[in-house]
Amino acid sequence: MPKAYLTFDLGTTRLKVAAFDERGACLAQAAARHDEFREGTRTWQCAENWWRDCLALAPRVLRTADLRPEDILAVGVAGRGGAGVFLDANGRTLAEPWSDDRHVDAMRERLSERGMSRYAAALLAKLDWLRADDPAAASRIRYALFAKDYLVYQFTGLAATDHASGPDIQGWTPNSPVNLLPEARLPWEVAGDLSHFAAAALGLREGTPVAVGAHDGIAANIGAGATLPHQYALTLGTHAVVRTVVRQPSADSRRFYAFGSDRHVIGGNALAAGRSLDWFVDTLGDGGGVETLQRLSREANAVPPGARGAGCLPFLAGEAAPERQPQARATFTGLSAHTTRAELFRATLEGTAFAIADIVDEVVGWCGEPERIGLTGSGVQLTPWVRILSAVLRRPLETTDAASEGRGIAMCCAVAIGAMPDIDTAARSMLPPTTTVHLPELETVYRGLRANWMDLKHRVGSGTLG
Repeated sequence: MPKAYLTFDLGTTRLKVAAFDERGACLAQAAARHDEFREGTRTWQCAENWWRDCLALAPRVLRTADLRPEDILAVGVAGRGGAGVFLDANGRTLAEPWSDDRHVDAMRERLSERGMSRYAAALLAKLDWLRADDPAAASRIRYALFAKDYLVYQFTGLAATDHASGPDIQGWTPNSPVNLLPEARLPWEVAGDLSHFAAAALGLREGTPVAVGAHDGIAANIGAGATLPHQYALTLGTHAVVRTVVRQPSADSRRFYAFGSDRHVIGGNALAAGRSLDWFVDTLGDGGGVETLQRLSREANAVPPGARGAGCLPFLAGEAAPERQPQARATFTGLSAHTTRAELFRATLEGTAFAIADIVDEVVGWCGEPERIGLTGSGVQLTPWVRILSAVLRRPLETTDAASEGRGIAMCCAVAIGAMPDIDTAARSMLPPTTTVHLPELETVYRGLRANWMDLKHRVGSGTLG
């Protein structure tokens, strides 16, 4: 029987559970979209529902891959940064992970502290808000955890995190409530062993090693084989994120977090780029989720570049890079009575590609030309989007499958249990064969279309569209 690593990727929109063999091949993967709740301006998810989905998906993956509990070598977790889960001493949730901006004032204060990463600031600002708004609940908090570390706690009963998820390699500031925060360790270390309770609930073997795991950006870079300078990873998920690794960041670059103890991740985030596609399916599609998304992609592939005049600014959640414009909003332009849904979707794919290209240009200016760009995230399954991106970026793109983040955690597991000597070796040795997408014949037409899009963005931003 093959041996395998079982991984849990807790993203902004979905949980993905996957099994990988010792060579990095994905044996099976299953996903569940998170429940989201709204009341007025407040939005949140339920941490217990994350755990519920883990319990449902893990046995399914084991069955699909024909794996027994004793075949699992280790368990690992990836997850988004910033989302906070606050537990009491018995592990009960006191405050669910919210995504609205009720803590924004406290966030600004935390970001002013020297060396404070944005993810650390988000968690501490939420803790500050709770202490001011609900002191009774805040007084009962025993653990202030990041999203993925809530799962590590469920697996092991222990609180541990990686530096990229929040505390960063520079450590917490003197004003941090260190007694409530998880210990920061390397993603490719063992956090603890699977508890009797968790093993029974998941259908796994008690005592299975659980890796610390990583912020999903770190996991994506590792899973794309992009752990060294001039190796880029471009994640097409809820957000589209461009990242590369440097030894020493320049003063003007946007530093995300540490990569281990001797490297730094530089990048930029096209907020809600992938969410724009989900929004389109939810709002203008005819239901069906992934199936509808694939069908729309096929329809859009038959539309010529430029979407017959339709244009899209895909800023559903504002713009974070290369300009910071949180109040920016999405826009369709150039529509007529004859504009089709396929043309609108093509415009959305192109608009997100243009927004991503702006960020790639910025990061290249800081970090140099990429030797290779590996694509990660569920968006790699949308072939028209990948083709458009390659033409807009004027560079070849390397794809594997939609499991790169999970694979990155499997690589961390391999190092944690000593099956691989270090994370760079794991990233090389466990990377499956890639497919290169390169469309030089479309680069000229997309250079002109991108110039038009940038002019549209400027006119909308300046209020001169008309």
